[in-house]
Amino acid sequence: MANIVPAREKMASIGQYLMSRKASMEGALPKFMRADRLIRVALTAISKNPRLLECTHESLALALLESGQLGLEPNGVMGQAYLVPYKNGKTGQYEAQFQPGYRGLVELVLRTGDVSSVDARAVWENDGDRFEYEYGLNPKLVHKPGGCSDPAKLTHTYVVFQLKDGPPKFDVMTRGELEAIRRRSRAKDDGPWVTDAVQMYLKTVVKRGVKLLRMSPEMEAAISKDTAVEIGEAVPLAAFDPAYGDPPEPQDIPPDKQTKAVEEKISRKKGRPGPDHGTSPGKEPNEAPPPPTDEDAPPEGPGATRIDDPPPPVPEPEPEPEPEPVAPEAPPEPILPARKSALETAARKKHGDIIALHAEMRRIWGEEGEGKNLKQFPAALEDEVWLWLNPVMSGGPMR
Repeated sequence: MANIVPAREKMASIGQYLMSRKASMEGALPKFMRADRLIRVALTAISKNPRLLECTHESLALALLESGQLGLEPNGVMGQAYLVPYKNGKTGQYEAQFQPGYRGLVELVLRTGDVSSVDARAVWENDGDRFEYEYGLNPKLVHKPGGCSDPAKLTHTYVVFQLKDGPPKFDVMTRGELEAIRRRSRAKDDGPWVTDAVQMYLKTVVKRGVKLLRMSPEMEAAISKDTAVEIGEAVPLAAFDPAYGDPPEPQDIPPDKQTKAVEEKISRKKGRPGPDHGTSPGKEPNEAPPPPTDEDAPPEGPGATRIDDPPPPVPEPEPEPEPEPVAPEAPPEPILPARKSALETAARKKHGDIIALHAEMRRIWGEEGEGKNLKQFPAALEDEVWLWLNPVMSGGPMR
């Protein structure tokens, strides 16, 4: 019971820390991922691995964010990704690292849109498996499984990529190649290499096989991260990542040290040693400077200046003259009522003349114009009326 209570307290502390980063995680996740579900899945995985309870909160949050940015759920039912604890040799603390799983790599390959299916399988010895493969101009791969599943009898793993446009591509790895990869891992005797050895062998062949394809940025990031974690290269932890974390609090500096730092900075700019530099062995750093000598006296003569004198002030540029305001155009004069009445009378007379002309033309066209389209004539006359009437009503000259 004594061990259960601390475990519950650690789970509660981790859960509160991750939930405090929920709002920041939302902006970094893909549209189809939700931060609350990602945190729940991570808490379930942490509760099943006591080593993860010992990891720092910052490393757990960062590993969870890296998994979510690739759209993979860590330690879920599908096994797309894992939160793996590693011990930091410098600090002595456990830190969680994100590592994609075999199904996670397959999911990232399918998201590229170039591959319709991915098939990764293991080959076993002494159980009726028939396995043949050839490379070259006419590659061939034949596998008739026999039904064994003992990791100790595994001889090969292979992956086949069915391309949407083009022939399928495959890659094969022997047991010796797989073991060489496992031995380079710093978790070769712990974690998934022990609990899920076959899945790790399949992930290894998929990692190498995807190099035959066009890789997406997400795929490149997942493979680079997995390789760096496996072989123990320096992986940036960024305990206070700006994407989801808070910056560290500024440290308080005593006033005497602040003054000292400012004096050293000013002295370096002037090319002279600071209060702690250039002193003799038996002289105190803060001892008063010696009295000025003839060399320190200001130079004589017109125009003579010292090196440490401040530069002369630079004259400010004269302001540009403001542009003269442009007077606005005068509005058009309104039409007086008397002129408007005269214009309307002229328009009506013009309209009557056009109607009379219309009747005369219809009579002439009706007698002489065989096959003429008379429907177009009234429209043409109407246009003539408005072409004349519009400028008249607007105050322009009459036609």
